[in-house]
Amino acid sequence: MSWSRLLPFLPHLLVALAVVGVIWWIDSSAAERTRDEIETARVRAENQLRSDLRQTEQRLAGTIQQIAAQVGAQISTLETRHETIIKPTLVRELTRETRLSDPSAGITDGVRAQLNRSLPPVACATRPDGGISCALPDAGPAGDE
Repeated sequence: MSWSRLLPFLPHLLVALAVVGVIWWIDSSAAERTRDEIETARVRAENQLRSDLRQTEQRLAGTIQQIAAQVGAQISTLETRHETIIKPTLVRELTRETRLSDPSAGITDGVRAQLNRSLPPVACATRPDGGISCALPDAGPAGDE
């Protein structure tokens, strides 16, 4: 085959190659631009998510602080109530109730120990060895009166 026979088609071939080259260049530019737009959208979405996350964390921290303050106030109220109403009432009743100091009343050792632990500020005295001596005597053997 001779090149001279292809020479009349050379301008057409060059134009076709130029058209294919331009289409390829446009396509690669569009693909690059699309990748850049996708990356920009991804970065924007990531930044928005981080911002939303920070706002949510701040709201949650505020809510947790409010709850902690409410619980702290409730605990303080309960502690105050316990120290000013419940504990003095229990101590008063424990020291006044004669059945609680009667060994023959059938109080178990565990109950007596708990009562003795609750009475130290009122009815117990410190011993020289560092222990305490409480008002309730040990229970005698079962059946002794």
